[in-house]
Amino acid sequence: MPPRTAPAVPFWRISALLACLIPATGSNLAAQSGDGVLAYEVPTPPTATYLFTDTVQTTMTTPGGPMQVTVEMSATLTAAFEADPGGVRVTADLAALTINTTTPMGSEAGAPEVAGSYVLVLDRRGRVDLESIPEASGDAGAASTVAGLAYNMFPRLPDRAVEPGASWVDTVTWSHDTEQVEATSTAVYTYTLVGDTVVGDGTLLKIAVAGESETKATVNTGGMAMEQEVDGSETGLVLWNAQTGHVHLVEITRDQNGRLNTPMGAMVMQITGTSRRWLEN
Repeated sequence: MPPRTAPAVPFWRISALLACLIPATGSNLAAQSGDGVLAYEVPTPPTATYLFTDTVQTTMTTPGGPMQVTVEMSATLTAAFEADPGGVRVTADLAALTINTTTPMGSEAGAPEVAGSYVLVLDRRGRVDLESIPEASGDAGAASTVAGLAYNMFPRLPDRAVEPGASWVDTVTWSHDTEQVEATSTAVYTYTLVGDTVVGDGTLLKIAVAGESETKATVNTGGMAMEQEVDGSETGLVLWNAQTGHVHLVEITRDQNGRLNTPMGAMVMQITGTSRRWLEN
């Protein structure tokens, strides 16, 4: 299916939504085998429903003075998992996607229509072989955000047995190309197994996450071309139920700086935000 042509929208809206593309580590499954190896396997049960929220606050230094843009996104992701020669095949549907944007000019609420499913294969470490993604209506920033989620929902695992205090490092790189936006993102994450933690009536594994990421994008809207670069740090944690093979919670906080080059001049950006994913059932 060819991509829909998105209408021209204000540059600040696309820019703020692109800030959400900074990889926010999330996950829908993982498993620890009987020998203690941390690797992706088909979880039990082989289905899951996750809720996620992202709040990103961007302060831009514009020719007219400072401008603050806050983007709040939420959605539900339902996924089914099955064995695949390449590892684990994941088919996931995105529903109830909402994007609320607040600027000095007021607030705007949107609910982009999403058609199609994520279909991807994970190897044991969580590397993604993407076959298809949903198609989102509305502006290009929303479509790019949906594309980025496919690569950011699964933290990398070491595919070996690890003890508390052990760390492993991996790089996540992806790109997205549409008529309005060309974006490339690279992040280097360090994961550290902290140990066990009690949540409710269960014991979960706690994995600390720290990373450095960089996102570059070229935006074309309303006949105006812009280039955006954002980089900075991310910190957070993963809570993982090793008994069922499902991630219980992922929470990541980002602190980024960026630059947006436009025909009107360069704009400096400061970006902070929190991404949260948790298992509903």
